[in-house]
Amino acid sequence: MNSEEVKQRAIEVGFDACGIATAEPFTDDFARWKEWLRQGYNATMRYMERRVNPTDILENARSVIVCLLNYYPKVTQKEGEPRIARYAYSRDYHYVMWERLRLLAEKTGLKEYAMACDTMPVFDRALAVRAGLGWIGRNNMLVNPKFGSYTFIGELLTTLPLIPDSPTENHCGRCRRCLDACPTGALTERCLDANRCLSFRTIEDKKPLTTEEAKHNWVFGCDTCQMACPWNKRFAHPHDHKEFAPTSLEMDITTLSNSALRKAQSPFCRSNITKLKENNKLCISNRQSS
Repeated sequence: MNSEEVKQRAIEVGFDACGIATAEPFTDDFARWKEWLRQGYNATMRYMERRVNPTDILENARSVIVCLLNYYPKVTQKEGEPRIARYAYSRDYHYVMWERLRLLAEKTGLKEYAMACDTMPVFDRALAVRAGLGWIGRNNMLVNPKFGSYTFIGELLTTLPLIPDSPTENHCGRCRRCLDACPTGALTERCLDANRCLSFRTIEDKKPLTTEEAKHNWVFGCDTCQMACPWNKRFAHPHDHKEFAPTSLEMDITTLSNSALRKAQSPFCRSNITKLKENNKLCISNRQSS
């Protein structure tokens, strides 16, 4: 099976875009990542301290099939509601991506492969760039010229010697709207300080939000930099994936239980439920007082 046939199968199983990257070792990305760690920008996320090359995961890997899934929602939250990041509107994307990656591996007849979707220690976004699926914006997100940055990334590492795609030119130009929009100043040129990022602060950080942070009204994650991006304003368009029905918007955070979240395979499981409720309470309190 050749590269074009693989990409066609990816579309047939439900992905929105697919490209082929080489499994060659990383150099520049490793250097930037090590400097990022040296600066302590990963905060308490110790799992970020491990990144490897594709062949460290799958011996003799020759190619990486990189797939994108659009998650831009048809319906967004009402103005003033405690906000959650749009990727968390629905069922946890990992389950959806894994299901489709397995199906793609089956449809393409892969015998030796490994799956990755934001859980393996590989450079997901760098691989997507190699595969010609976009470029890394100043907000550190992959920007696809057709879908913007509201996409999930998944990979199949394979021993197949597929012809790779060519990287896409960066089209951010001099635009810095994402940097200027960041509510906590966590973003600088191609660098994110997780210690200040509301996505980290609302989900993984054990420390409670400050009153100042709660003023931005984010309960789970943060999409401010994406909302400011001209590529999203112009090209992001609603998905048609039934698996991404906005079930999270129907949940009452004040009465949620861990068992209910696990049953729903909710992205909220990434956070401590006590923290989630505290974030919600802080944002509501702040809105009422203002």
